[in-house]
Amino acid sequence: MRLLYNSALYILVLFYLPKILYQKLRYGKRGLLSRFKIPKLFQPAKPLIWIHACSVGETKAASTLLPHLKSYDLIISSTTETGHATAKNLFPDAQHIFLPFDFRWMMRKTFSQIRPKLLILVESDFWLNFMHEAPCPVAIVSAILSKRSYLRHKYLPAFAKTLFSKADLILVQNKTYQERFAALGIQTRICGNLKFDLPTLTPAPENFTVTIGSTHHGEEELILNALEPLTKRYPHLKLLIVPRHPERFALVKKLLQTRAATPICEMGALTKCYAKSKLAIVAGSFNPTIGGHNILEPIQLGLPVLFGPHMHAQEELAALVLDANAGKQLQADELRDEVEAHLTDPTYHDMVCQNAFNLDKELRGVSLRIYTSLKALL
Repeated sequence: MRLLYNSALYILVLFYLPKILYQKLRYGKRGLLSRFKIPKLFQPAKPLIWIHACSVGETKAASTLLPHLKSYDLIISSTTETGHATAKNLFPDAQHIFLPFDFRWMMRKTFSQIRPKLLILVESDFWLNFMHEAPCPVAIVSAILSKRSYLRHKYLPAFAKTLFSKADLILVQNKTYQERFAALGIQTRICGNLKFDLPTLTPAPENFTVTIGSTHHGEEELILNALEPLTKRYPHLKLLIVPRHPERFALVKKLLQTRAATPICEMGALTKCYAKSKLAIVAGSFNPTIGGHNILEPIQLGLPVLFGPHMHAQEELAALVLDANAGKQLQADELRDEVEAHLTDPTYHDMVCQNAFNLDKELRGVSLRIYTSLKALL
């Protein structure tokens, strides 16, 4: 099975090489090219833990473990540019690397430099050679298995068995993911979602600011077409738009030159925008190919959250928010009436804010539960 995997991996990399080179030349992205290099690592004085967090969301989630890991030195690996930058910001004292491509020889060479006490994978970025070449226990925490990944593994059960056989501990976010792993013959325990423990800023809402966060191609126009009429009726309404990807910043600035919204085109600005808002709209959910983003971030600031019909990548968060009446799932053309309700009915708005606050309080405590489970491996 590993021979087939390694052969397929070389073919896949050759297939994606033109895209990798294009991203480097067009956008200056170096993350994928950096993954062809064996990182230079050193064995520190303290016991070492390696945490792999694919991108921004996983890296933020992993940071909730940091208060429990003060007795250890850390390596943080990423696979995206934004994840790498976020890791440097949230884990300033760690070693930071792009995860090498999962060639067996590269993983062996990387691990030959160091002997971590534990390898922790956050959420869903599973790599066979990375896990099997690790000279230490392997834990998958805050684990998810999307429906698409589950179906893929279901048709390749031998690969799934080989892939996860090296995991000493798998702690999943909820019962849905546990059932998917179980259908593949893989034992897990439910410990919750690390994102529930993310720290928050102190809210300081301005007028009636609405942040439209993590937008993708086409969503800015779709949402503004629904909301711009409100800016004429309610002059105190302010719309902020924060694109998901830095390579779209220039395009979005140009797009919004004649629109009644302010583009916020800088890395790491989303949480600050939520903190000065009274309402959040989380995009990625109006595009069927994306499947939604983290709707919990505004909830943790006590903000009601609105999101679109496509939330297949965030099913649990959508269910939690809807069950708590801390937000609504709407079509784009329904946004106007809901935003207006928050503008004109303070009692309704305050009630949903309180529901968001209560939900956040109820969900916290996951990082301590996960660390308690990890101590057995350490």
